[in-house]
Amino acid sequence: MNDQGSSEDSDASEGEAPDESEKEVEAEVSNQLDLENKAQDELGKEDQLEGDRDDEPDSSMDQGDETENVELDPMFYGPNTPKKSRSGRRTSKVVPENSVWLYMKRLKPDAPIKDSTRKSAPTHICIREGCNMQLRMSYDKAKEVWLTTRAIDHNKQFHTDSASAKKSNLVEDKKADFRQSTMWNCGLNMAEGGNGSKGGDISSFFQVDPRDAALAAQARNFCYSKTALRKSTQDDEFHREMLQALYDAGGGKGKAPVLTSRGLEKWVKAEYTIFQKYIRFLLENTRDYSKGNSYSQVIHDHATLENKEKCLGIGIQFILPDLSENMVVCICLRPCSGGSAVKASDDICKIFTEVTGCKLKEHTHSFIQDYAALKTAEELGYAKEGCDMHALDKIGSVICGENKCPPPSAC
Repeated sequence: MNDQGSSEDSDASEGEAPDESEKEVEAEVSNQLDLENKAQDELGKEDQLEGDRDDEPDSSMDQGDETENVELDPMFYGPNTPKKSRSGRRTSKVVPENSVWLYMKRLKPDAPIKDSTRKSAPTHICIREGCNMQLRMSYDKAKEVWLTTRAIDHNKQFHTDSASAKKSNLVEDKKADFRQSTMWNCGLNMAEGGNGSKGGDISSFFQVDPRDAALAAQARNFCYSKTALRKSTQDDEFHREMLQALYDAGGGKGKAPVLTSRGLEKWVKAEYTIFQKYIRFLLENTRDYSKGNSYSQVIHDHATLENKEKCLGIGIQFILPDLSENMVVCICLRPCSGGSAVKASDDICKIFTEVTGCKLKEHTHSFIQDYAALKTAEELGYAKEGCDMHALDKIGSVICGENKCPPPSAC
């Protein structure tokens, strides 16, 4: 068994310095910069749904939860297996000072661990001073290595100053920037007619690698398609056949990449980040056009979904600076804990700033809402304006039997 670890991410094989000195951290970051180009090349690979990924748990071994922090005698630590060289020989029995395994020790079978009979019992322990947290690590049977992902995630959560955590964050930031630029370029291609309607392909205007374009297109389809997509769709053989044909037609070579659920989440977050940057630019540009005056109206309402979950919806409405159209932007539809005026007003301010990066009162001059929610506007110092269309819609819904009329005691 090899304790040196493996992961498809280029950052997973590196660890942290033993004494956390500034010099060693800088050396670790310097080494990372040499690996960033390689990490970018491997970006597409990690988002595919082809076989088991190295940075995910082996299906035969659940990661489980971190257990209680109990300091153990070093006699219960397993030996550090030497690293394999390219020839297959063991080259060293000493764990490098920059290895993540320097502070992550394998537990012997007879170690006194909690729930040792469970399939998800801990396999390793972090021996940093004051930590001693036991973790369940994944093992790659094909490569005969323990995967470092869980150890690095632990460092990122509990030991943020460690070199491995800093290096991992650098790599992830680089990948996130790459996804954003790819989604941006693909979006511009579509806006400029590079969607095939004018005889061009998705990379006809802004050059995008076919593999990256394929991943971005799948994420954009998930975000903007009017048809709800299910995870099972990605696994459907005919859906994959279609993706393969489109990939080949777009200049791709080999097997078409297919987004995993984890990869899809990352690409969708990249698109959302672009939305946040653009909406902030648009709002600030419109405010400059209005000479610093408030120019928009907030639309909000609470709704209870079919699953009985209560949600808060917020939108903003304004005229574009070129006076071309009346723009309505959805800011959020989020679960909320309550619908009181005080809670709603506080949530609206916080969410607006979180999503747009702008302060609510600097950009909005009025609220429009259901007559039942007029007090929310009052809490924020706005005039109490109700939506007549919303009220009439409620009356029509009761007439059609879609909603029940409240009893007189509730009025």
